[in-house]
Amino acid sequence: MTISQFMINFPDERTAINYFINLRYEGKVVCPYCNDHRYVYKYRYRSKVFFCKECNNTFSPFKNTIFEKSSTKLLQWFYVIHLVLNDKRGVSAEMLKREVGVTYKTAWKMLQKIRLAMGKDVCRVSFKGIVEVDEAYIGGKNRFKRKRNPKFGGRTDKTGIFGMKERWGDRIYLKLLVPNSKGETTTGEQLYNIIKSICKTGSVIISDEFMAYTILDKEGSGYIHKTINHSLGFSDGDGIHTNGIEGIWCNLKKTLFGTFTSISLDYLQRYLDEYCFRYNHKGKSHMETFDIVLKNCINL
Repeated sequence: MTISQFMINFPDERTAINYFINLRYEGKVVCPYCNDHRYVYKYRYRSKVFFCKECNNTFSPFKNTIFEKSSTKLLQWFYVIHLVLNDKRGVSAEMLKREVGVTYKTAWKMLQKIRLAMGKDVCRVSFKGIVEVDEAYIGGKNRFKRKRNPKFGGRTDKTGIFGMKERWGDRIYLKLLVPNSKGETTTGEQLYNIIKSICKTGSVIISDEFMAYTILDKEGSGYIHKTINHSLGFSDGDGIHTNGIEGIWCNLKKTLFGTFTSISLDYLQRYLDEYCFRYNHKGKSHMETFDIVLKNCINL
């Protein structure tokens, strides 16, 4: 959607408000206090306030959404969502500050709330069939590089990310690896719990030779585990490869390091969710993904 199309769809604040109300309530505004819609009326001169005659309460159509108690106009929120969805590498808060005309603090908060809405959609994925798994490590560049031993995992001075790619559905899921009580980030138990929460039983899991994945070979794991030997330099021709998820790492690092100067570990998962959302909905139109984000903003 171009900027001219956006202006045609949402020429003013009232149009944006009515669009969200119709999307959320589908023609029947429900009172959040008594869950009744029969006696709900809209104030003529206050488009953001409704009155319920059944329980004598007034309420905002933005209650329990990211727009509640926000001093920023809804039209500006819509424009920010439009910018986030339009740029495949994301939008920084500094760029949004200049584009929308808000303070840096406001731009940062708006982006974080939108990423939370995107993450709500990512958490509902369920993979089946052939699933490629791999782990990556991001962080500052090391002065002295050393070769990684595939049997014992990656470096401990960087942040670990676990990724899965469903080959048939062409969807991805990325999860920040949080150290356990022993300070370990890539144990077999941790990776297995993530796989179990996303992949259906009976799926084919393809990984490299990292020792943590041997937990999938145990009896009763519920998965068919196949391994690719990267030292051979080629695939065996039977579709046993992890090229898909490895390509995701390349694009993800370009996004994180090319758009954002630095990312706190406290919020890194939100950036990963934003990337997953954009990838998983890449075949849909701009307005479809726009509506999905707006629906995810409700009861967040």
